[in-house]
Amino acid sequence: MINLKNNSKWLMHKIESQGHFLARKNNAWVPSDEEAVQVIIDTFDNLPFAKAEAKTLVKDASAKKRLQYITQAAGKDAEYKTKEAEAEKYEIDGTVGVFMQARIDKTGEGSATVGAEWSVKATYWKAIGAEIAAIEDKAGIDIDACTDWVLCESIAQSAIDSFDLI
Repeated sequence: MINLKNNSKWLMHKIESQGHFLARKNNAWVPSDEEAVQVIIDTFDNLPFAKAEAKTLVKDASAKKRLQYITQAAGKDAEYKTKEAEAEKYEIDGTVGVFMQARIDKTGEGSATVGAEWSVKATYWKAIGAEIAAIEDKAGIDIDACTDWVLCESIAQSAIDSFDLI
């Protein structure tokens, strides 16, 4: 008779990947090879799989949250950094950079207006981005420290819930 301590998708995958199966029949587990399947069950550790999945859940949620504030397109990250640097340079010595000049030429706005807008946006994003990164980092640390595979998903869910508060 099979002694199944837990029934995780990772364990079932491991059993199948070893060329065996474990099926439920009449409220009992029926294996393809009782001894071989029991060895797999007895030696299988869910924790690394649960940790990896929990980290993926957090990373996916953090990426989704970031996309609420930034545009994901080729070169946009470089554009944002350039605009931030130009705003900082303008604030220091009044220098108008290439991106700022192009915007001024197209919109007729003043350099102080453009520089202030870019500075505010950069400051706003840094605060939001830092909060997202901190939540993700904390979840990663907590997941790494977790010793009970069942708790990994709840750690991830707690982080995901925190993203919703931003």
